[in-house]
Amino acid sequence: MHVPLWVWLATVAGIIALFVFDFFSHVRKPHEPSFKEAAAWSCAYIALALVFGAGLWLVWGAQRGAEYFAGFITEKSLSV
Repeated sequence: MHVPLWVWLATVAGIIALFVFDFFSHVRKPHEPSFKEAAAWSCAYIALALVFGAGLWLVWGAQRGAEYFAGFITEKSLSV
């Protein structure tokens, strides 16, 4: 499968943007997060991963999308 350079650059830029956002919204204000806050951020990041998977499904087809979601569910279940 050939992935265009702009897709790799967009992916790297998105990951860097998430790190910067996470740093400026969490690390600079040290506090003990509540269960509600932790659950909200977890849901937000899971929703972001699901949107990414849906985009992958639409752009590269059902097989690639299903492979992504299978890997995502496997990794999420292992992290719990």
